Amino acid sequence: MKICDLTQAYTPQSGGIRTYIHEKRKYIQNHTRDEHLLVIPGENDSIIREARFTTITIKAPHIPKCEPYRYTFRLDKVYSILKAERPDVIEIGSPYLMPYPAMLYRRYYPCSIIGFYHTDFPTAYSEQEVAKIAGNGWGSVAKHLSEWYAHKIYNCFDYTATASELLKRKLLKMGIKRVAKIPLGVDADIFHPSRRTGTIRQRFALEDKIVLIYAGRLDSEKRIDVILNAFEKSFNRFNGALMIVGQGPLEPLVMDYAAKHPDIHYIPYVHNKNELAEILASADVYVTAGPHETFGLSIIEAQASGLPVLGVNAGALQERVNPSVGVLVEPGSVTEMANTMFELSTNGFREKGRNARKWVEQEFSWYKTFSKMYRLYEISVNKN
Repeated sequence: MKICDLTQAYTPQSGGIRTYIHEKRKYIQNHTRDEHLLVIPGENDSIIREARFTTITIKAPHIPKCEPYRYTFRLDKVYSILKAERPDVIEIGSPYLMPYPAMLYRRYYPCSIIGFYHTDFPTAYSEQEVAKIAGNGWGSVAKHLSEWYAHKIYNCFDYTATASELLKRKLLKMGIKRVAKIPLGVDADIFHPSRRTGTIRQRFALEDKIVLIYAGRLDSEKRIDVILNAFEKSFNRFNGALMIVGQGPLEPLVMDYAAKHPDIHYIPYVHNKNELAEILASADVYVTAGPHETFGLSIIEAQASGLPVLGVNAGALQERVNPSVGVLVEPGSVTEMANTMFELSTNGFREKGRNARKWVEQEFSWYKTFSKMYRLYEISVNKN
């Protein structure tokens, strides 16, 4: 069987989707004899073949204000690739344009199409961005139009996968049929409390501080501004520091805060997972303010590293963070997040961190993720 991942949302610096695809390739390598094809936008047209794995990059421009992400309109090129490579399963990671060459390919060549609902785009992008420009009324219109589009496009696929029960219920409510919940995983050997090292803390003079950390995309969807403002309101109440790790459009904002505040530290995107694991395990509390998480892969990595989570009571965080492993506050509330930064950092965070590690060990692994995904592939291929 040849499996193809077709997505716009993949770059060398991207987060969850990139990790998901890399872990899928490990599973294919170690547990199957199948082939894998990855088709993504990039700086140039290129083809890399390595045994059973092929990566084809289509030259595409950056999306303005969303670097390093790129967007390709060369759907004829995508169709030509599919026609030449003949995949048996196509997994769609981006619902905007990539489905159309896949559906055209399926007209002439037998294959199954699986959509993975990685991003809750009607709310996270359409509603939020339009509301900023034209007000809440038009934001609501944009959300409903996007939900209508999601209903139409995902019902063209054999199955739609999503990583949380909350999103599964939401998709079913939209009228999307054949929805499967497939939680993501974590490499619990790499992300482990034993990775904690004094080197990271010495590098930033954090030896005696309680370190809060965020690691991920730096964009408006993740509400980085809430984290920064909350820390500013709370830092003088306890001996704390904030580390921000990542890359994205809000990088200048983070750098500005770090330049002005001696207890805010910025680390650009970390390519090496072992290095990221050391940074996470060397912190004390993971903090995130994004209300539109569909799973929260970075949250699971932090929990595997032995960190409690301070997050918001919205999206998949409601499934990922219970009172034994962290605290959730109202989305967008700088004051509540600031107060909870102080309270969590001075009362019980180490026990919650130990509980988080135990929970991840019991519930999450990439082997479980791709065993379930493979069953979906096999059912859809046999059906076709």
